[in-house]
Amino acid sequence: MACLGLFCSTHAQTLASDDAPVRIELRVNPLLTEAQALSLATLGINTSGRGQELFEIIIQNTSGTLQTDLYLRIEVYASRFGKIAEVYSARRQPITLQPAQVIIANNNNLEVGVPGIPPQSLVAALTTEGENFVNSLEGSSAIPDDIYTTKVFVFRGSPFPGEGQLLASAEEVVGARPIQNSVDFELLQPGGPVGGGDLSVSVTPAFRWDGPIDQRYRLIVVEDFGQSPLSLLQGAQSTEAVLGSGAAGSRLLEFEMVDALIQGTSWQYPVSGVRPLQPGSRYFWQIFALIQTATGVQERPSSIFEFTVPDGGNPGEFQTANQESTPVVLSISPELGAELVALIERGYEITSVEVDGIRYSGASVLTVLEEFANGIRSGEITIVTP
Repeated sequence: MACLGLFCSTHAQTLASDDAPVRIELRVNPLLTEAQALSLATLGINTSGRGQELFEIIIQNTSGTLQTDLYLRIEVYASRFGKIAEVYSARRQPITLQPAQVIIANNNNLEVGVPGIPPQSLVAALTTEGENFVNSLEGSSAIPDDIYTTKVFVFRGSPFPGEGQLLASAEEVVGARPIQNSVDFELLQPGGPVGGGDLSVSVTPAFRWDGPIDQRYRLIVVEDFGQSPLSLLQGAQSTEAVLGSGAAGSRLLEFEMVDALIQGTSWQYPVSGVRPLQPGSRYFWQIFALIQTATGVQERPSSIFEFTVPDGGNPGEFQTANQESTPVVLSISPELGAELVALIERGYEITSVEVDGIRYSGASVLTVLEEFANGIRSGEITIVTP
């Protein structure tokens, strides 16, 4: 079971009167606002000013005169808790801005020192609501689904509302709404849970699972290689996906049959880009939901299923393939197709097809022939006869 969250953002609101001598702007990193999931690690907690730059505060003196006795204030809100944190300039340590001077602060230099702001002059603290927020995490590193608002202010005379004169403010709202409270990546077919008994399938099975249909997934199929299913799948996961990734030079591991990126909740075993399933062999498969986070893509795993391909293939595979192959081979080439059909009618069977050194047999023969015929019709393949 994996919980998915979608974070969205509104545009920052900047508030200042036309004649205000100071302007403030708040910008949030798109990696943060577009993330599907957030954790304390992605927010750069305990990185001592070396974490991902998540936001930027720009303070500008828009007047032609020296601006003195200025104080910066930052407040963070969670809709279910209220104000959870605040950062503000300490009393009697104001900011001074020269005419047209600009100060740029972010989450990293606020901690280690911002050029233009007196050193060690910023006070940071959790509120009582903030302590309740932290306690609600119960040790989890995941940020709860909620609406989070960051507000920044520039006051004159005092950093506290009601005491100082508000010159400018800005805010950014980052909203978290769950796609579903919980999403079960329930595998449907082929096969069943590991250890579930005889779960025989064909050599070209269709893979299906439950989950959001607009989600991107990674499908991995491995052969039983005398190791635990989990270790085999983790080994395959540690490499780049081969199908759908666009990664140059990706190769399947020795025990790996399929490693594909898929949009949707079903996938038909193809005849190229994978290793053909072998009769008499046992296989394990798993899917991973690809979740975009502020620092990259996380892979959320499903359970693991197993299946076997019966020794000798499924009865009737060769007969069905040959019965259905007649119109396909005729569409490949009238002359060549007619010769193949004549051989089939005399009792010969198309038992296998070899493409680029890989031999396909059984029901996959028809699929290979259909792909070959489609390639000829599209002009991608040309038949050259002596």
